[in-house]
Amino acid sequence: MPAGRLSYENYPDVDEVLRLLNSGLDEILGEQLLGLYLTGSLSYGGFDPGSSDIDLLALLQRPITAAQRLALSALHLDLAIQQPKWAARLEISYLPRHLLASSDPPAQPPPYVNGGRMWDPDPRYGQEWTMNLFVLGGRGIALRGPAPADVVPDVSMTAMRAASLRSLHQDWAPLLDDATPLHDPHHQAYITLTLCRILHTAAWVRAAYPQWDALVSRGRPARTLRAWGPNRSRHRCRS
Repeated sequence: MPAGRLSYENYPDVDEVLRLLNSGLDEILGEQLLGLYLTGSLSYGGFDPGSSDIDLLALLQRPITAAQRLALSALHLDLAIQQPKWAARLEISYLPRHLLASSDPPAQPPPYVNGGRMWDPDPRYGQEWTMNLFVLGGRGIALRGPAPADVVPDVSMTAMRAASLRSLHQDWAPLLDDATPLHDPHHQAYITLTLCRILHTAAWVRAAYPQWDALVSRGRPARTLRAWGPNRSRHRCRS
């Protein structure tokens, strides 16, 4: 990456999506928008323009109104038309700032956009909330607003590891009894690489467990790893 350039600036189409989104949010939310943060592979490396998502968090002064929700839904539909390549790969959560008072998953889920639409009802977070805060605070990029470390509660590595272990048992162990999500090859890649990241990294798993090398390698070209949003596997299993 050239010195002084941020990761997304190396991808003109991504830069344009972020510009359009920022402008649209400014018009709809105004001063209610406290910050907009880039997370995921664009912030910590490994971004693949052919498969990776654009992962974002919008920090709000207060919860959105019903009218703002409709306007935001229309904004994302319009973005999908203007930027069809990214229609299904723009992922953003709209978080009122009071939800960042704790690293515990919020009782009231925030609005969430993925797949080109705002989900209804808003999906609940599990242990990924704590893990996402850890990554956002350490590697997030502020597109506007204060630095992530100034607004995100501190999450220790110990808390991160504990949340990862709980996620392993709560979200992934049930697949041993109901493997329905594994019927989708795209989802197979997501699950495989997410489990690798719970252990450490995909590269580490391939080196430490050579018997899994072929499986992990098959997953990488189709990876769709979530950065901020709720666990997709849990919501697909419950739908």
